[in-house]
Amino acid sequence: MSANYIRWLIIFRLRESRLPKWVGEYNLSDSSSEFSFNNPPGMIPFVLKQQKEEDPDVVRGYEDLWAYAVRFYGLYPRLLNRWYYAFGIYESIMHFLYSYYVVSYSISIIIAVPYKDTGLTATLICLGVMTLIYFIVAHNFIYRRELVDMMFKIVGQGFFKYERPLTDGEKDILKKADVRCKKNFYFYNSLAVGAAFLTCVITPAVHALQGKPPSTVVEGGVPVNSNLPLPIYLPWGTETHLKYWLTSVVMIQNGCWEAGVICSACGLYCNLCTRFNAQLSLLSYSLRDLENRALYMYESKGRTKKDNDEEHYNDPIFHECMNYCLNENIKHHVVLMKFYQILQNTVSLAIFGIFSGTALQSSAPMFQLLSVVEKGEIDEIILTGLVFLSNCLANLTILASYCLYGQEVTDASDEVNSAFYETQWLCADQSFKRKILICQAMTMQPFILWAMGLISASSATLMDILKTSFSYVNLLLATL
Repeated sequence: MSANYIRWLIIFRLRESRLPKWVGEYNLSDSSSEFSFNNPPGMIPFVLKQQKEEDPDVVRGYEDLWAYAVRFYGLYPRLLNRWYYAFGIYESIMHFLYSYYVVSYSISIIIAVPYKDTGLTATLICLGVMTLIYFIVAHNFIYRRELVDMMFKIVGQGFFKYERPLTDGEKDILKKADVRCKKNFYFYNSLAVGAAFLTCVITPAVHALQGKPPSTVVEGGVPVNSNLPLPIYLPWGTETHLKYWLTSVVMIQNGCWEAGVICSACGLYCNLCTRFNAQLSLLSYSLRDLENRALYMYESKGRTKKDNDEEHYNDPIFHECMNYCLNENIKHHVVLMKFYQILQNTVSLAIFGIFSGTALQSSAPMFQLLSVVEKGEIDEIILTGLVFLSNCLANLTILASYCLYGQEVTDASDEVNSAFYETQWLCADQSFKRKILICQAMTMQPFILWAMGLISASSATLMDILKTSFSYVNLLLATL
């Protein structure tokens, strides 16, 4: 067992700096199994293979992770029977809409720049970058469907099952993870609905109640109607109320769906990290409770528990039980390393997209608010403050979620190294001690989630991005 573990750890550490692009199916029951590489599915929806039946472990993992929202918003389409064609049409529409908005924002920015309207240009850049990031995140999850299925399967199988039944402490760890996943589902879906409603619905509704004209386009001005929920250049006019509200309704639907895409993806990421953290905590807990687990195995072999615990270490059978329990922990750790590698491959591009654009996304709304405050219009200050601050807080919430949940993964994996040391290795035999030394050496480097190998998902990264956001605000304020 120790030889297989050494081999797996060496392979894992060598691949950690340059992770494979695609990971194939593997058998979780065999701790020494390695990854095999398959061709990825295409991004065109109907290129994804139709499923004749669903893997029950994948379905169970899907439910345990509360991943219903990612299916509703098209990130994890159901490919079973007729659902394959329904989601194929849905995904085709999503591809078209994302492509249309990315192109439209690019055209709008090019048109707005010569007019030197800093406020509108900042808004267009903010929304354009946001749309591009959502485009990357959405297609990242669709494109990596096989990896998502593999993670769902691992979660559905319960990662690893120990021979001893779970104790109350271990059950409490898993129960807390269940509750947290459920709360994340409701929180991030509420965040999507709230942010989309405030951004896309409040502004046009208030302007209509105030009796303002539907279009801000005037002769000689920027040909972009800033009263629209998503202010982009349109090949048709919105001067009449009918055209304005028809266009607004379509944009509101698209805005709500777009917010749902990014928030559901963030919720899935957080729940995957939550399940992963729970298993790392479970591993640390079982390592610290290794002696009691060995006593359980000892009694299950028909041996009688001694009055003095030290007497057990004089019995070779007890040492066999200690080694068996440690081998269980090693197998558990191997499964967690596999899961980490798949998780890293899946979310790396999404994390990079969030990190690369959040500073600009957060600074533009603050700049817009300060611009309105300078004009001194109280009603516009309240309206703009409500809309842009909610937008800014939503962006920062998503950023903080990616960073802080990644930090939790690092902290929980770092705890495993201490747990290996806290086992009763002083009284154990040489085989046990050798395994502990190897495990400690290989767990000194914790699991870190990286954005394309460039930036780590950590609390330090969160502070760096916040500092960059304030620098952007100061730069934009210099243009006022």
